[in-house]
Amino acid sequence: MIDVPPLRERRGDIELQARHFLEDLNDDQDLSKELGDETMQALVRHGWPGNVRELKNVVRSAFILADKEIHCSHLPPEVQFSAPPASPDSELRVRPGLNIADVEKHLIQATLEHCGGNRGEAAQMLGISVKTLYNRLKAYSDGNT
Repeated sequence: MIDVPPLRERRGDIELQARHFLEDLNDDQDLSKELGDETMQALVRHGWPGNVRELKNVVRSAFILADKEIHCSHLPPEVQFSAPPASPDSELRVRPGLNIADVEKHLIQATLEHCGGNRGEAAQMLGISVKTLYNRLKAYSDGNT
């Protein structure tokens, strides 16, 4: 049996995989949609707890939503707002002068990343309901914060 590390440990493969999935979708639909640079950065930042299957589903969903170029707004909030992968010993740092809404957003992103995208666990750690967490993520994706 071949032991393949999870996608989050093979960050260099994320771009290759995403482009491959997009190419397949473009071929199937006879289209030529593209991934924007910011979108690709968001994909690479995400921890991919669902591994390659999750990446494929995210690319497919974004493909359906996009016209010509796939933008970050076409990605689910947990992918759009993923913090860079953290080491187990890392801590969230807040610079002075950052407004409370941005601090909250960064805290939620970091907690989601820490929990591998598990919203229930993240909500529990943050001391908020899952519904509140979903509402905050939706507000971030709508640009309301």
